[in-house]
Amino acid sequence: MLFSALWNPNLFKMHLHYKMIFVLLFFTSSALATKCPTLDHLRDATLSQVDSYSAKVTWINDSSIVDWSNCVSTVDILVNNLIESTVRGEVSSAIVNMEPCKSLFVEIRMNIREDYIEETGHKVIASKKKFKTFLSPNFTLDATEYISLVQKSKFEAELSLKFDKVVENLTCKKVSRIEITVDEVGKDGERSRVHTNETETSRFIVWKLPLKSECVKHFVNIRLHGFGGTQPADLELSLQSFDSREGTPIDLKVVDTMTDKVSIEWKKIPGKTFKKLIFLSNDFGAF
Repeated sequence: MLFSALWNPNLFKMHLHYKMIFVLLFFTSSALATKCPTLDHLRDATLSQVDSYSAKVTWINDSSIVDWSNCVSTVDILVNNLIESTVRGEVSSAIVNMEPCKSLFVEIRMNIREDYIEETGHKVIASKKKFKTFLSPNFTLDATEYISLVQKSKFEAELSLKFDKVVENLTCKKVSRIEITVDEVGKDGERSRVHTNETETSRFIVWKLPLKSECVKHFVNIRLHGFGGTQPADLELSLQSFDSREGTPIDLKVVDTMTDKVSIEWKKIPGKTFKKLIFLSNDFGAF
């Protein structure tokens, strides 16, 4: 009678449920705590440029899932066999000094605690990778000689460039991507953005650029983006759009004038036009 009064099946089930959860969490925690890294883990380590003179080394991408602190005492980061940084076992990344424009060997060296040397079979687990940081990109002094900006139709221009000729020292001032923007100048003199485009690098690059309005001035900006911590480089070109129905644009200049004749030369200019060409003659006679 007393047992029946004290017995509550719902309370018993709840007690058993929480006991099972506690046991599961205990074994799960123990498994995580004693987990040790392997060489395969270090092969997945990543390096990224912080700026031209430093790099970030990451060997645990998600520290909430993996905890090696009970197994690893410290982690040494070496650059060309010299220790640049030493951190505790629970740390997942470190910043090291680099010399820009030089390929250096970056080594991650994990020092295993004595209690786990037998389990891992190693006192030290290490992996080495080659890495290089870069300076800010820049244009060459004669870059404009290898860039062409031409209006191809009423509302389209074409921009082309020889990449290896317009960028200075590609091996040291590497470019990650190129950004192109097109602005047009309104009647009020204000500039407004009409187009933005990004592309990867290649030896010869051609872009089709939309022109929103005819017979207005456009500014085309080429921006070179580098890697982490570097400053972009900009080169701006201008283009006076025209109505393609007006005919072939020319550049006109007077070469020689005399009392009885005029000598004139002309040449084509991409992206420019003259709506009217008027000759005024006084004593020169009809031309």
